[in-house]
Amino acid sequence: MGDIERVLPAPLERVGALLERCLSEDPAWSVGAIEREHGHVHAQLRAGFVRARFQLRFQLESSPDATTRVTVEVAATSPWGSLASCHRHTETLLERVVGSL
Repeated sequence: MGDIERVLPAPLERVGALLERCLSEDPAWSVGAIEREHGHVHAQLRAGFVRARFQLRFQLESSPDATTRVTVEVAATSPWGSLASCHRHTETLLERVVGSL
């Protein structure tokens, strides 16, 4: 499975703030480094029956039409985890961000 990409209908600052909030509200996620100047948010996901760890990087890029492209890269996986489960959790997180716009 490749990276996850979405285009969200809001400016980068709003999407970034909502992403940080949604990550911090969900106990499955831990927020790591936040590089606002570069549009990166690093996070760790603990998912699945054995609570496998996944390291993810969210890349946010603004567009001239006031939308934000979000690309999520799985930087590290656990040998006990399912990448499909990681992607489902990530898609659910992005849906919560969209629902908060």
